[in-house]
Amino acid sequence: MFYSSDMNDLETSSLAYFICISKAQELAYEKREDLRWEQSPFKWIKKLSSIKAKGKVFEILLSLYVEGCGILVKPRSGSGHDRRFDDAKTEIKGALLGIDGTFTFNQVRDQDYEYLTLLGLTPTEAYLWIVPKSEVKDQWGTGLPFQHGGKKGVDTTWISKMLPDNPPYWLQPWGGRLDQGLKVLHKELNKRNVNHNQTGGKPNSSQGDAI
Repeated sequence: MFYSSDMNDLETSSLAYFICISKAQELAYEKREDLRWEQSPFKWIKKLSSIKAKGKVFEILLSLYVEGCGILVKPRSGSGHDRRFDDAKTEIKGALLGIDGTFTFNQVRDQDYEYLTLLGLTPTEAYLWIVPKSEVKDQWGTGLPFQHGGKKGVDTTWISKMLPDNPPYWLQPWGGRLDQGLKVLHKELNKRNVNHNQTGGKPNSSQGDAI
């Protein structure tokens, strides 16, 4: 414990003591993060300082992955989505496992997309959910609570504190671990193509534009 009979010394000692506590906690948090991510193949993403840079990496990784799995990938056709998978407008959100062991997907908005894709990374696993826009709308304000308060906060939702292997009930049919999410993506795109063809649309080709 620190002690001083002089008020100025007391204030200085008090701040110094508080800073020491803060430094100790900083080291403890860094150690916890290092233990989980030090040997992770995704460590380089964790080390990116910019949220925007991390978001761009998630978009690129998912696009390259699904393209390698035989799905046509095209650049976005407008500002309301990130990519087109077999021409389906797709919004991509990414999350790294937090120190509390959960995912948080921020800034989910009602924009021009057909599918909301959620890519979550732990130090050792990848998770993927493919959510149709109709499901997003059904969950708006309930399963997808508003991220910001006030009257102007109703245009943005989020998924916070989500356990990777125990997502909200409404999200469970739409993916899980990476291979499960890929199966859902193939199923949804096949269903979309059938509906598209039945309504007179042209079938998608197997080759597309480079990202």
